[in-house]
Amino acid sequence: MALLMLTALPANADFLSGSELKKMLDAYSMVSKTNTGKRLEAGEGLGYVSGVWDTQYYVTFCPGRGVLQSQAIAVADKWLSENPARWNEPAKTLLNEAFVAAFPCPGPQKKN
Repeated sequence: MALLMLTALPANADFLSGSELKKMLDAYSMVSKTNTGKRLEAGEGLGYVSGVWDTQYYVTFCPGRGVLQSQAIAVADKWLSENPARWNEPAKTLLNEAFVAAFPCPGPQKKN
């Protein structure tokens, strides 16, 4: 019976939406600029972006050497700020798109 119940659970859960992540990154921005604000929310945003970065770099995007964590956060925040219509989508999907756009992997050039 317990095994049957486990198979009914979704195989992939999207824990965070773009909207929730944007709130966390706004908190991070406030804390980093003023040293006041929602520190827990800021830390959650930083950790989430870092987790997506660490699991996907050189898999779907290629940042090269020397990219700082603060740069990854800035890329994520800028992309989310420019794409509010997509905040309802999973945050991991949005972050991956932001990083692919900012740090494309070298490959064969497309000819038009």
